[in-house]
Amino acid sequence: MAQAATEGNAPFRYHEISDTEFEYLRDLIYREAGINLTPQKKLLAQTRLGKLMRRRNISGYEELFSMIQDDKSGLALEMVIDAISTNHTFFFREDAHFKLLNEEIIPDILSKKKTNKQLIRLWSAGCSSGEEPYTAIITFLEAQRNKLIPPDTQLEVVGTDISKEILDKAAAGLYPAEVVENLDYNLKKKYFQKGRGSYHKYVRIKPSVNEKVTFRRHNLLFPFSDFGMFDIIICRNVMIYFDQQTKQKVLDNMLQSMHTDSFLIIGHSESLNNIRHSLKTYRPTIFRPKEGF
Repeated sequence: MAQAATEGNAPFRYHEISDTEFEYLRDLIYREAGINLTPQKKLLAQTRLGKLMRRRNISGYEELFSMIQDDKSGLALEMVIDAISTNHTFFFREDAHFKLLNEEIIPDILSKKKTNKQLIRLWSAGCSSGEEPYTAIITFLEAQRNKLIPPDTQLEVVGTDISKEILDKAAAGLYPAEVVENLDYNLKKKYFQKGRGSYHKYVRIKPSVNEKVTFRRHNLLFPFSDFGMFDIIICRNVMIYFDQQTKQKVLDNMLQSMHTDSFLIIGHSESLNNIRHSLKTYRPTIFRPKEGF
């Protein structure tokens, strides 16, 4: 149902999603992205898709769903998943993880490496707009400056997300200036550039950080084997949007990208309870393979 209202002098189209339409959407998003849209998320989905339809001049849900069915390229489906996906994050979120990463985890990995000792590979899964992988690089560089990590060590970071739109923002590394207001002054000076002119309210990640992260679109419902094995996988505040069956599938896929000395880091609000796995707890929310992995 679409209703016309007035927003200033321009017509404002309000799209109300019916129960039948929402059930179709729930099934679609769960099947394609593994995201569990509970009935409590109905208003949220309606709001986000309403914005999308107004922006794209789509008359209603019937037209939107027809577009998805008729589009063999998958771009229409990707557009809807982009709109539904939750993309909230910030720099140095749950920063205790990054402290452990540089003081304990990376040194432990280096001590066990037999080949390519200088290279650490990190996968930021569900990286959203890029704050997490960039924070990993910044804290790593700071740890090297403080001689916690050997100077010849390199950190290779791959950030993935299901949303192409949010990945484009991540790769650009451009953020509203207020997101770094509370960061240490020296960190801002070293790793961020102030915008000028029409961009005076923005900051950009410096090239020395940006160039160290590779961004790729990836659906966690599938293995990430094309990118090889990782020493560290960070997948935080992502699995909270999945049901138990999907969590199992996602974890199984991530395990395929881990070797015997790898680490998995999840969010503080998450757990691996009731999920089958071959990991042992290193610290709360940090895991590594058991012996004989």
